[in-house]
Amino acid sequence: MAGTEVASGVNRLGLMLLSSLHKTSDAGGIFISPLSISSALGMVALGATPNGTAKHEILAAWGLSASKADGFLQGLHSRTTDLMIVKKGVQVLNANSIWCSASIKTDFIAAAQDAFDAEARTLPSSPAPINEWCGKATHGMIPSIISSIDPLTVAVLVNAVYFKGMWAKQFDSALTSPGTFRSASKGPLPCAMMKRTDKHMRYAEGADFQVVELPYGSGGQDDGMSAVVVLPREGTALPDIVERLGNPGGVESLAEMLEQLQRSHVSLQLPRFKLEFGVHDLKPELRSTFGMSRVFDGTGEFQGMSDDPELYLSSVFHKAVVEVTEEGTKASAATAGVMMTRAAVVFDPPQPMVVDRPFLFLIREVSTGMLLFAGTVENPDLEI
Repeated sequence: MAGTEVASGVNRLGLMLLSSLHKTSDAGGIFISPLSISSALGMVALGATPNGTAKHEILAAWGLSASKADGFLQGLHSRTTDLMIVKKGVQVLNANSIWCSASIKTDFIAAAQDAFDAEARTLPSSPAPINEWCGKATHGMIPSIISSIDPLTVAVLVNAVYFKGMWAKQFDSALTSPGTFRSASKGPLPCAMMKRTDKHMRYAEGADFQVVELPYGSGGQDDGMSAVVVLPREGTALPDIVERLGNPGGVESLAEMLEQLQRSHVSLQLPRFKLEFGVHDLKPELRSTFGMSRVFDGTGEFQGMSDDPELYLSSVFHKAVVEVTEEGTKASAATAGVMMTRAAVVFDPPQPMVVDRPFLFLIREVSTGMLLFAGTVENPDLEI
């Protein structure tokens, strides 16, 4: 499957989940990794009963039919492998592990190793080894993903993504000055506002938004990585834009928005910030947004993983962190699927874009548009 098709499935899942989480969360913002969630669910799908309802439910979340399943999983493996090729100023790590009891089929373990380069380990009685693995895979950004292991747990499938990118053109720290960020619920907050003016910044605007793309490392070449900041216009609420992108056609809406990007003369102000989200169990959102039910409630749905007909997906734990400074961005995410058994434009002067209110922050692969991370920044941790 082509990289753009894989990206479309990953982005569809991510944007719809982001919108669903945004409607119900009272956190200071939502930050998730569509890539990490897709990788963890991909391992779950690998163990689902062929042609079973649960497998169809998972595939539908990516907008796929059963005939596309193998191609998508192969394409996802190919894209993540390519992402990890070291480029100057950009580091991407993607790791998978499966922690299994004796009831898990060796054929499934071999398939996960082949399809996801997953490390296979024995399921421990305490979460410490899994959390230690997670901490190492995320360079310490996410030291813990699960708090306990129920005696009825038979497998834990874990993905971890780590990203570190230096801006292709860094912000001059000497220009950073005190500013104010108008948070969603806390009102005006003091912040350190980074500033950069550039005649060749990729920028676009619409009736209700401004958007700027900031490349990492390689300077935004077709094989590079970039951050995208979407700022609602005054009078437009961030939830309106998030909901638009969270609709089934949201992937196309985002693509259309980013297709308008042109090298322009822009004066950008962006706060230094850090945002953490989770650990959050995505089970309610996967139920309500994608109609997954048999995945969590069905019997006989994971015969590819175990002969136990009572095996089911209990939880999908997710945590993500992002930190943005003058030098660049660090972000990381981890997702754990827990399997249990019941038996047990050119402007002159420069166009101002002052990011002093809630905004959308994305990290994407430029060539395919695949979202590694996506989040709403509303009440972040701000440096003064």
